[in-house]
Amino acid sequence: GGGYGYGFTGPNLGLKPEFAISKEIGTELSWLNDRLGLDITWYRKQTKDQIVNDIRGSYGTGYILFNLNGAVTRNEGYEIVLRGTPWNRSGLTWDVMANYNQAHGKVLALPNELPESYVSDTWLYGNVRNGTAPGLSTMSLTGLYYIRNSAGDLLIDPTNGLPLRSSTFIDRGYDRQPKYTVGLTNTLRWRKASLNFLLDFRRGGDVFNATDHLLTVRGLAPRTTDRERPRVIAGVLRDGKENSATPTRNNIVVIPAVQTLYYTNMSEELFIEKNINWVRLRDVKFRYEIPVKWLMAQEASVFITGTDLFL
Repeated sequence: GGGYGYGFTGPNLGLKPEFAISKEIGTELSWLNDRLGLDITWYRKQTKDQIVNDIRGSYGTGYILFNLNGAVTRNEGYEIVLRGTPWNRSGLTWDVMANYNQAHGKVLALPNELPESYVSDTWLYGNVRNGTAPGLSTMSLTGLYYIRNSAGDLLIDPTNGLPLRSSTFIDRGYDRQPKYTVGLTNTLRWRKASLNFLLDFRRGGDVFNATDHLLTVRGLAPRTTDRERPRVIAGVLRDGKENSATPTRNNIVVIPAVQTLYYTNMSEELFIEKNINWVRLRDVKFRYEIPVKWLMAQEASVFITGTDLFL
């Protein structure tokens, strides 16, 4: 079967445990004989000597991936839980619980002063991945994005009028971490029946729309129907004066139907949708208790459940 050989992941006999320092402060309050409650918590957790999995090493070692200590990350945020029973009479009970979560993670250091760490399984399509580096969010997105001058203008190739892309993975400030999330759980009980449903709210966070990118670079998206129209891409030419006080503005006309690189080399950053907001019906469950004498059991019920019924 090919004989004996090394696996993908090399050994690291020097691995040591991670250590974390966690701080938390909060309060739990209740009123009206516990029909109304509030729980507020702030936390901060900093981990050192964190193990980073699957770092690419030198192929000269005979292996491909290694696990190393040395990362430092910090996570902090707030969690607020508000619960109440707005209705409890005539056999009908309505319980509500709202959970607000605001969290943010940051990378402070990587092993061996690595410039970037990423999970290889997120680099399955295109040239964007969940890469991170010291100072960035733990949920950042790095990619072979367009390069710009010191003023933030796109750098244009003077030979064809198209934007130039970075040859290495760089950061553009994209972050998949939502600004906050809210879970709203409602439970209604009446006699032997109960209905429970969870509404999930999300505010903010960036998402890469790979479907739109794939359709566009293959000429199948509606945005590509004007490929015959000439255009000039806003930016400055990379002619040595791009960072001067008088950069050369791009005036090269491009016709995408002729210069197909206009679409096929489009950067993924054009397809990262910022500040995604949603309301999702996460779970719905209806349960009914069966008379136990039917089944000779202490407790029995039937239920029907649904997941992600609307977004």
